This record gives sequence, structure tokens and C-alpha cells, in this order.
Amino acid sequence: MTAICLFSPVYLENATLLSLRLKIPILQTLKANERIICFGCAINAKFLIEFALKNPIEYIIVQGENITSKYYDPKDEYGKTYIWLQKRCRVYQYSPYTATLVKQKFGIECAGLIDFEFLTRDNISHLPDCIDILFYGFPNDERCEVERLLKEKYPSKNIVFAFAIYGDELLSLIVKAKAVINIPYFKDSALEIHRINQALACGCTVYSKRSSCDYLNQKYESKINFIEHYSDI
Repeated sequence: MTAICLFSPVYLENATLLSLRLKIPILQTLKANERIICFGCAINAKFLIEFALKNPIEYIIVQGENITSKYYDPKDEYGKTYIWLQKRCRVYQYSPYTATLVKQKFGIECAGLIDFEFLTRDNISHLPDCIDILFYGFPNDERCEVERLLKEKYPSKNIVFAFAIYGDELLSLIVKAKAVINIPYFKDSALEIHRINQALACGCTVYSKRSSCDYLNQKYESKINFIEHYSDI
């Protein structure tokens, strides 16, 4: 039987929608003799490897990490195990840019491209007390600096930077946002379409710089607003 395992709350809605479409369950724990579609498994690669050594199981990896993250660093403990796992599994990438580089560097084959899908929310009313500009994701120096600059430039606007928030709490912010800004965590990375698709599904206008992935830049040219500087919003 094919099933889904979710290892990160970031991909909860993606996993749920795929589960409904394919009519397959989301497992709470791994089971032997299964084909498992794995979302957000990079941090748990060692556990998955150890389980597979003891049990008959097949993993299909939905890969959402950027090529410049630690999960593609062979000197990093997590990167070393995640690379090893991918070389022995079927891997679906969201960016041909990433797919090309991981094949060149590590010999990891790409089984195909995937989109991160979110439930479309219709009839969202952006009231006067809504969020003018929203960012959500993990904090880093650049993201904190952009927050400072935007709040300094637009003191009368409601600007919210929500760090490390997931699930219903995050959704309650997105549906109130007029605009979402996409600020990549890593340099030389593919477009972070997980955030972009979620914002578009909630009816938000999205602003982003172009990424290192020409394919995704072109694909989203008509869907979002590409800017040269974050202060251009």
C-alpha cells in the first residue's frame, strides 16, 4: 500500500491535499512493507535510513530543500545522510535548477517536477485592519533587516513578520494579508514556491526578487510581482 508521511509542519496542507486526491492515508508512524511518500524528511534522513535497513520499505521523496542549504552539504551530518538517502530513492524536485545541480554534484536523479499545492480560499475580504505586508518563515539577518527597512519606510502600514509560525495560526495571518513578500533564506537558490503558492491560494499579492531558477522565474512571471529591491514594494 502507498501512504504519506509528514516530517515537517511546513508541508501539512500539501500532504493533506495529495492524500485526498490519491485517496491514500497519512501515517502517524512508519510501517514496513509500504511505499511512503515523504514530505519534509531532510531532518529525519538518518531515521529513515535506519528503518529501511531493518524493514522492507520504499521511499518516494518530495524534495523541498534548496541546493545551498545544509541538507546538500556533504560535510554536514544532516546533509551527508540526506544525500545518501536521495541517491537510493525516487526523488521529485520542485526546481529543474536544483535537479540539475544535485545530479551533477551527487548523482541524484530527478524522477519529475512537483508543485506545492494549497487549498484555494475564495471570497476573502481584506478589511481595513488587515495586514498590509506579511512575511513568514524562519528568521535570518537579511529578513530581519528587510523588516526594519519596510517598517521605517511605511510607518503607517501594518507590517507583520511572522517567524516560525505554522498551521492554523499562520493561515489566520495569511488570509488577512493584502500582500506577502517572499524573501529567500538562501543565496543562489530556486524560487521559494511553497510560500508563494500558499499566498496566491489565499488571494494575496506576492512580491519577490527573481531566483537562480530561470524556469520558475518564467513560470511565475505573470503570477507575482518581481522586484529589484524589497523597498520597491
